Amino acid sequence: MRAISQSSFDAAAERWETVMASSDGDLMAMALDMLVVTDTLDENSQLRQFAADPAADLGGKAGLLETVFRGRIHDDVVDLAMGMARSHWSNDDDFAASIGRLAAYTVMADAERNGVLVQMADEMFAVEQFLSKERRLRDAFSDKLKTPEQRIRLMEDVFQGHVSEHTLVMLRRMVWAPRHAGVISSLRTHTRIAAERRDRRVAVITAATPLSAEHLERTERLLAGRYGSNVQVHVRIDPEIVGGMRIEIGDDIVDGTVSSRLAKLQRDLTD
Repeated sequence: MRAISQSSFDAAAERWETVMASSDGDLMAMALDMLVVTDTLDENSQLRQFAADPAADLGGKAGLLETVFRGRIHDDVVDLAMGMARSHWSNDDDFAASIGRLAAYTVMADAERNGVLVQMADEMFAVEQFLSKERRLRDAFSDKLKTPEQRIRLMEDVFQGHVSEHTLVMLRRMVWAPRHAGVISSLRTHTRIAAERRDRRVAVITAATPLSAEHLERTERLLAGRYGSNVQVHVRIDPEIVGGMRIEIGDDIVDGTVSSRLAKLQRDLTD
């Protein structure tokens, strides 16, 4: 997302956080209403292009969205869409995608309100780990020859009853949305966002064998001290690294694995 769109998104997200914090309404229902807006914009290119057109009259854009959505969805969501139409966007896809992105934030806010945000983040990470090893299933979730409804039914057959409703909502969207970047990528992005919502950074540790509770606690403490914030740690097991650990947190990568040292040694010997 380019700078203009990112700035508009950040402003909308800040306003929406205030709305959610002061609302005693059903945040999950609002999130689903936001997806109605996104889907309507996806299906109607003229509406989407007009709503994001920087040359169009701001009041006219907001007024059209009000005409289309008022009475169909929650008033706060209508007001959000109208306010976003008055902002500037690099392109119309950014406008529609930003509303969908805020819908994901709203699902997480509802999970937080209900005390299950940590569970949701852990479930998304677990699903990502499962799908990373199941290529056929992963490809089926992205199969454009299947209808969105078929992809959702397949996803529910696999995961319903094993993850919370909040996670299911996110998974349904990942396999439904025409602009989705792939389930694995989406899961990683939303796991990070869920952690950030709790003012925690995500550290992914890759190890050859499971870490002991003591080792994990010490690693979390060291990372928190280094980065000045709480760190949510997820552990991936990869026997191919032989030993040691690889730690990824944001753009930082600390690779202390045996496999990386052997690879370096091999490069040194062949130079």
